[in-house]
Amino acid sequence: MVSIRYIMNILFISDAARNYSVGGFEPLGIMYLSPLLQQAGHHVDICDASEKCIKKRLSESPPDIIAYSVTTGAHQFFLDINKKIKKERRVFSLFGGPHPTFFPQMIEEEGVDAICIGEGEEAFLELVTRLARRDDITTVRNIHLKQDGVIYRNDVRPLIEDLDKIPFPDRELFYIYPLARASKMKTFIASRGCPYKCTYCFNHLYNMLYRGKGKMIRFRSPDNVVEEIARVKERYPLEFVVFHDSSFLFSTDWLREFCFRFKKEIGLPFNCNARANHITEENVACLKEGGCFSVVWAAEAGNDHIRNDILKRDLSKETMRQASLLLQKSGINYEIQNIVGIPGEGLRECVETLDFNIECRPGYASTSLLYPYPGTDIYDIAVQMGLLAPRNTHFDETFYVRSPINLPEKKEIQNLQKLFSITVEFPWLKKCTLVLIRLPLGFLYNFVRRIHKGFCLRYRIFYYKINLMEYIALAFRFMRSKAG
Repeated sequence: MVSIRYIMNILFISDAARNYSVGGFEPLGIMYLSPLLQQAGHHVDICDASEKCIKKRLSESPPDIIAYSVTTGAHQFFLDINKKIKKERRVFSLFGGPHPTFFPQMIEEEGVDAICIGEGEEAFLELVTRLARRDDITTVRNIHLKQDGVIYRNDVRPLIEDLDKIPFPDRELFYIYPLARASKMKTFIASRGCPYKCTYCFNHLYNMLYRGKGKMIRFRSPDNVVEEIARVKERYPLEFVVFHDSSFLFSTDWLREFCFRFKKEIGLPFNCNARANHITEENVACLKEGGCFSVVWAAEAGNDHIRNDILKRDLSKETMRQASLLLQKSGINYEIQNIVGIPGEGLRECVETLDFNIECRPGYASTSLLYPYPGTDIYDIAVQMGLLAPRNTHFDETFYVRSPINLPEKKEIQNLQKLFSITVEFPWLKKCTLVLIRLPLGFLYNFVRRIHKGFCLRYRIFYYKINLMEYIALAFRFMRSKAG
């Protein structure tokens, strides 16, 4: 137990409840921070990002620290919320999550007192402890902060080597929301890190940030993961387990031991993410034995040049075909993730991706529009090709509606993205689809995409047992939501 002089009230402001209601997952980042802070004697709460909820929480239990976990695209929404709060109250504000990690200049924004970059458990606890003790806070590693008009930028500490030492996520924090508590599907994570260098992803930047700071790929022990799931199963409704690891199949030895323990002690269907080159005969056999219901893996592009030279996926079509065949033979459902609107790609290449998915026959062909976030290699490629204005950092929160880059045949590609999954489902629609994408009916096509996505994910990928009325209610939530 950390000795403190003052108990700090920490309020997380999050849009996780809204996202969860339209098919999102629990905010594990926040939930991992909460038990560490509570063990140190602090009080932790969460609040929905609505104005009504924020005003109520601020008046009922004024916080000492307001914290946000933000992604690029949603960051401006939370910056605006924070500015309003800071104008009315004297409170310390802290931003963590992907956006401040990759855009540390966020510390220069009005109203931002501190940002946390990289892994936040140890850094957040140390910062709060120093604030509670009224100690110097300017040297906390992983923290950039403003104090008396001066900005202090600290290096990151080593990566947490033993993930088993991190307390299990505080699910009670988020399960104040009845929908989340009652859900029979819960989210877990068994590992951290990704060794690949896809140009549209931040993982290679993350690896550069932590170069020399420890092993990038780290797994919790099978015992530790199974124990967490068993506790959740004992306390909450649980019929389906979702793993959010970047690549759940990275270590065959770990997977073999985990699946044996999971089948024996948990015995529930589960979903996981994988990379096609890890979907081997041995790994698929382990998944089948463990009770895996579905796997999500990414093809991204059907064209070899786009996939491997532009996106740096380093995957052959044959490897991806073999992954599909192995999963089909085992009876494990699978979702294939795709991207369209990639620099260097025209409608012809997008149709090539469509054809490849039709060949692979996934349970769901998820397709998004490329968002070249600043800091990624694909952003530089888009700028160099004249498809994006330099220093353009203004992106929508969702990448399912419109492309931010100046594509040739942009309207057609945007419409194809919305009709992609339904066309893979019914290949005989392809000729019709290639005519429809030339019409200005994007809103209608997006409605079709959302309905089809909801059905496929709930019944084929996440094995969610709901009746017809529940499905209709879910569909209307998708319709109302801005999220993809």
